[in-house]
Amino acid sequence: MSSSRLRGRKVLFIGGTGRISSACSRRAVELGADLHLLNRNLSSVRPAPEGATVITADVRDTDGVRAALIGDKAHAMVFGNSKVRRVVPESTVSIPFARGAREIVAWHDEDPSRRVVHERLDALMDRLIDTHRPRPA
Repeated sequence: MSSSRLRGRKVLFIGGTGRISSACSRRAVELGADLHLLNRNLSSVRPAPEGATVITADVRDTDGVRAALIGDKAHAMVFGNSKVRRVVPESTVSIPFARGAREIVAWHDEDPSRRVVHERLDALMDRLIDTHRPRPA
């Protein structure tokens, strides 16, 4: 994905501080993404990259996640399935990450109507991000 595709775009990762996802988080910030990580904000081994915004919620707490991301209709890409398997034990990963990422991009690219910015949803996401953005001490 070229930097022009991510530069200035709001991107949300669930987690983002794991072994694989921390590298993805750093790369997204390097490519200019306005990165937001939804996680428990507990990692001291691999903290969120500088420039990323952490929205604190536990994916096992549906109400907490809902409160943190009211109105979010983003497409999800799962970097690991351990948390998903806690909720849905029979789930399995059948598509490698790289292939899934290509498929998501191709799906958006194949139909121009999927690349439309929905102004009201975009404004809502901006308000949510601003609400949860860390403030300087």
